[in-house]
Amino acid sequence: FCAGQRKPVKCVKENKHCPKKKHPILVLEDGECICKTHPCAAIQQANCETEKFPMLDYNYDEKGNLDCFCRRHPCPAFACHTTPDTPVIAWDQEGNCFCKAHEHNEL
Repeated sequence: FCAGQRKPVKCVKENKHCPKKKHPILVLEDGECICKTHPCAAIQQANCETEKFPMLDYNYDEKGNLDCFCRRHPCPAFACHTTPDTPVIAWDQEGNCFCKAHEHNEL
């Protein structure tokens, strides 16, 4: 789904997610699954807060230049209304959907 970073197999097997907007990319470093900053976070124009294209994605061209772009909503039929502690729809870098708490709870 995502042209950028793929979730490491170990992290998938451990059912790891990165629900915080500031660190949405799951990587494997020194054998541990950790959440990293999105590579497009430093680019001001990398804003995907539209209803139709809310997923920030990225790719690197053949010269290694970063290309940031917005993708269609990966969870159009997903619902979190039955989970009061985690009512917000979120997704990982591959478009897998899950429910999370409101962002004001993030630190």
